[in-house]
Amino acid sequence: MAESNQNPKETYLDYDGENDIIYVYQKGKFKGNVEIGGFVLDLDKDKKIIGVEILNASEVLGNVGITKDMLAETSGAKLKIVYKKDSILIGLVFTLPKQVERPALIAIPAID
Repeated sequence: MAESNQNPKETYLDYDGENDIIYVYQKGKFKGNVEIGGFVLDLDKDKKIIGVEILNASEVLGNVGITKDMLAETSGAKLKIVYKKDSILIGLVFTLPKQVERPALIAIPAID
């Protein structure tokens, strides 16, 4: 897959604190999903990522200083996907109280 950037679209966020799962997504026609480690990626018909579900979110995002309490208070998020030849970079920016933004970067292998 050639290197490309996915255009920013309006992004939505759902956090299930009881199960510690966060879902960040953009509107698009869902075709299927793929699970890679603790992530479930929703794909459209062109195999472009339209949603990212993070299992054990506070543990995964704790590595970049985002706690379970912060996730519970998150009011929004931005999602940017960069497709490289051998990998995909998923950039997330969470909007916390007082409009503080906390970024997280996730790298995964390219999807065939």
